[in-house]
Amino acid sequence: MDNFSVRSERNFHNLAAKPKRIHLLDKPSGYASSMVKSSLSHQMRFTVQKLEEELCVAGNPHVLQIKLLGDDSREPSSWKLFADGACVADGSGAFVMDAIDQGMIQACKTWGDHDAFADIAEAIVLSKAAFDIKERAYQMLSYIAWTVGRFHAQHLIEGMVAAGVDPMLEDLLSAPA
Repeated sequence: MDNFSVRSERNFHNLAAKPKRIHLLDKPSGYASSMVKSSLSHQMRFTVQKLEEELCVAGNPHVLQIKLLGDDSREPSSWKLFADGACVADGSGAFVMDAIDQGMIQACKTWGDHDAFADIAEAIVLSKAAFDIKERAYQMLSYIAWTVGRFHAQHLIEGMVAAGVDPMLEDLLSAPA
């Protein structure tokens, strides 16, 4: 076996997961776990589990369950949170986008702070989210790229356009005239 083959074989067996650019609460430890843990549904279930544990530690135990709704189990379109069998909260991608918008307004004190939100918007655009959610993500990415003037977001847009984006939403990504 030549050196190239040995290196290729070794690299194949030492696969490492590329880290996601968005923040994951349940961190993957390798390639296989990143395939599972990078889904929105897993992160939502993990968050509910952690919340249930924290409530128990605080002396206020409740049985929490989350029901994820939609056609794609990895990318739910809406959700319902149950505490002790009663529905206590529900939401959809619009709720998530509102939270992301508010988070961006509160968290972005410097220009560089916008890059994390550009990454989140890109992940939403590339996901199987509903059209209206993708539209808001396109608007956020365009705002960060052209109004805030972040090159990182502009490069994300260039890559997405080169790869092909939804023609009905492509105009939202273009720079203002």
